Amino acid sequence: HWPGWYSRVPSTLVTDSSDHNDLSAFRGRQVLVIGAGQSANESAGLLHEAGARVHVVSRRPIAWLEHDRTDNRRLMERMLAPANGLAPGWINWVLEKRPYAFYRLTQHLKDRHNRHWAASAAAWLKDRVVDKTVLHEGQQIVSLNARNDHVDVTLSSASTIRADHILLATGYGVDINRLTMIDPHLRADLQTHGKFHN
Repeated sequence: HWPGWYSRVPSTLVTDSSDHNDLSAFRGRQVLVIGAGQSANESAGLLHEAGARVHVVSRRPIAWLEHDRTDNRRLMERMLAPANGLAPGWINWVLEKRPYAFYRLTQHLKDRHNRHWAASAAAWLKDRVVDKTVLHEGQQIVSLNARNDHVDVTLSSASTIRADHILLATGYGVDINRLTMIDPHLRADLQTHGKFHN
């Protein structure tokens, strides 16, 4: 999912994090990473390690996950938040072990639960990003002007960044209609909520 205005920036100056498997081409360049989740922070850490100067802009503070303590939790912790494939907790246990129970909830309750899921970054990345990149947390991009070889970006704090490249890590837009392996007649019969299967 790319916010609309990035489509007006030349493809030589903006790419998605999923477009890259080698960031060494950015050595010595100033790269602006947009996003707050795992992909944004992993890209920022790898860019820094590849020799780039990195700025990260996120609309909200980065939510750093705790280190995995699954095997070291006390009995009471395991009872209050049982382990499962998603993350410790009863609601996650239900989602993994009894998904149809969640499916049968009203749409209002499903939406309420899903609002609590926000992009986050793994604890092991924190030392590779904090104090090694410039973080602009709780900021939004107010304007950007693309030039031949760089982009001038103004943030909501009124600070400006001249970036040689913008790397977007802004998530994915789910649209069940793009799953072409599902027969069109079957897709037409599916009930959706905001393009998600309902």
